[in-house]
Amino acid sequence: MKTYAIELVDNGGYKITDLELSDSTYGGIRSLAAGTYGHKYLWIQNVFFHDITAKHTDFYMLPCSTRPTPPCYHGSDKQRFAIGILLKGQGDGHSTILSDVTVKDCTFLRTDTGFDMSPRGETNRGKTNHGMWRNVNISDSTFTQLYGTGGIVLAFVTGGTTSHVLVDQAGYQVGIWFGNAAFQAVGLRYYTVRDSEFRNTGRPHNTSDGEGLDFESDNRHLTLRDSYIHDNAGPAILFRGNNGAHYPGQNSDLVVENNRIENNNRTKEGIGPTDEGGNNVFLAHHGDLIFGLPAENAGVVRNNIIRLQTNGQEFNPSPVIFEPNNRVYNHDGAEVFRGPTGTTPTDKFAYHGAWRTTNDNNCFRSHSQVSATTGAAYDASFNGSQATLYAPVGPGNGIAGVSVDGGNEVAIDTYSSQADCSRPAFTTRVLPYGHHTIRVRVTGQKNEAASATTIGTNMLAYARQVNATTNDTGFAYHGNWSYGPGNGCYLGDVHWTNQTNASYTIPFNGTRITLHASRHPWNGIAGISIDGGPERLVDLYASAPACDQKVWTSPRLSPGSHTLRVRVTGRHNPASHNTTISADRITVTP
Repeated sequence: MKTYAIELVDNGGYKITDLELSDSTYGGIRSLAAGTYGHKYLWIQNVFFHDITAKHTDFYMLPCSTRPTPPCYHGSDKQRFAIGILLKGQGDGHSTILSDVTVKDCTFLRTDTGFDMSPRGETNRGKTNHGMWRNVNISDSTFTQLYGTGGIVLAFVTGGTTSHVLVDQAGYQVGIWFGNAAFQAVGLRYYTVRDSEFRNTGRPHNTSDGEGLDFESDNRHLTLRDSYIHDNAGPAILFRGNNGAHYPGQNSDLVVENNRIENNNRTKEGIGPTDEGGNNVFLAHHGDLIFGLPAENAGVVRNNIIRLQTNGQEFNPSPVIFEPNNRVYNHDGAEVFRGPTGTTPTDKFAYHGAWRTTNDNNCFRSHSQVSATTGAAYDASFNGSQATLYAPVGPGNGIAGVSVDGGNEVAIDTYSSQADCSRPAFTTRVLPYGHHTIRVRVTGQKNEAASATTIGTNMLAYARQVNATTNDTGFAYHGNWSYGPGNGCYLGDVHWTNQTNASYTIPFNGTRITLHASRHPWNGIAGISIDGGPERLVDLYASAPACDQKVWTSPRLSPGSHTLRVRVTGRHNPASHNTTISADRITVTP
């Protein structure tokens, strides 16, 4: 028999406060609407939910119908998991089941899921019942050691806020086969998550996901701001989008802003060949232009502070726009992503196909170039290691195919419900310092919310300072150099040699260059020169090893092309054991 501590059927108007609920077989509080609508008001405050679990049923396993070989589960009893608060109802395609729901000052400890919603009817009858629940607010509550799918799961809610909550250790010890996340969202409209913390989501038994937040599909105007997302086994945020098998509909008008995002994707989770998987702060489905699949997500990540879990971790959420006002630091604390300064107007781009000029005072230099001709393209070139394209977004804008230096094309969705002529639309990853070209192509595809497929361009902006690593092709090594992993080194690797007069050179274009290398008890003295000029001797000895150290900065140089040379002198500090010189990275100021 299914048992809940409190069950409300086909009604509203309840206030539940100051209780302790535990040891329920299926859940603490369930509000069930069996085909009735228009109910109002449910208030739950200062309730302690604990040890509400069916974790012994091994629901972390896949069903045997999906995975025919053990370990898997047989029978519906293996799918049972218990929930602190459950809202459940039958969708009819347009009606609201329950509105004005408040959960505050509650504690959820060792439940399978803390707060969950179970819509029925919207999938098996093809009706995405937006607004099945309205004005749902969760605040000032903690969710800890959640054995099953997550802390908070919201579905088909219009309006409301989750604020000042802590979700800690979702997927605790057990996990569930279809994925663990601290916060999950499906079919939300005009919903905000703010001033909250999502941490330590797990992936026990190699269950999937493990994210801080899962923006699953069919979400519009969903905002995450002023929150702290850290130390999750999976990515900080999953932008899933258009989960057609269960919840069809693309994500759009997503906003991720003013958050701290640190040390996520410890297990390098990734899904499928079209995802940014493996080692990324974010995991985003972006479609496959070759096979005609649309981009699944449209939105923006802006003004966040991001600290990478490893020095080489990616931070690409495309097709969601990653604005240049984000600040990104590697695992060692070095800043690896900076905002732009120099710009190139659209007049300097190379255009292919039919484009036309539109005048708008909100654009850079008061105009932009636009095209809705499938296959039309433009090329924007720059000298550096990173750049950001600014482009128009709006209700009639479509999906662009963007590639760098002839590489793989990714989909960038330039749809927005609000028009903006100069929105950061695409930022390259850190590239080898040099000449690069970004190509933008009109795909003829669009988000389902967009009215047209127009693509526009406004300007290209350059990073203020750039990195080049010693793996980049611009580095030329002379003599016998060794290469291998380096603890604490930039991107986790390093080059080194103790062969006298061995050297490396790197051409660059800028006004100043800074050299990063390791200091070590075995290191010697390097000879550093610019453009064949006099050598400056730099002692790289240190009593304790440390990699990625700033060891030398050039004086200000005349703008233009220069070449740095670093040579092994064969000399060393009396305290040093050897004459080794290492190479790690450079930074260049344009």
